[in-house]
Amino acid sequence: MCGDYCNPVYIRYGRICGRNRKMEVKEFANYCVMRDSDCHDRELWHIAYRGKCRKDLPIYRTQPTSTIQPNVMEALQIIEEFKLRHTNIYPPNTTTRTTKKAG
Repeated sequence: MCGDYCNPVYIRYGRICGRNRKMEVKEFANYCVMRDSDCHDRELWHIAYRGKCRKDLPIYRTQPTSTIQPNVMEALQIIEEFKLRHTNIYPPNTTTRTTKKAG
C-alpha cells in the first residue's frame, strides 16, 4: 500500500470491486492493489464488495465515517438527557457516561 508491506490476509481475500468518490467502479486483484493504485487518496477507493464487478449489482452511496461519529455523540447526549429527566425509569446510577467529582 503505497509500496508498503501488504499483509497476506488482504491478498488471500482475493478480487474485489471497488468504488470511488465519483461512484465509479473498478475491479482490483486484491485490497493492496487497490490501495497502491490510489496511495495518496486522490480517488478515495473503497471496497464495494468481494469479487468481480458486476453491472447488475447497484452501488449505493454510503455516509462517510467522519459524519457518523458526531451523530453517535449527539445520540448519546440525547439518551443521557432523557435518562436524567426520567429518573423514575432510569435511576441516577444507570447513566451512559460516568463523571467523577474532584475531591
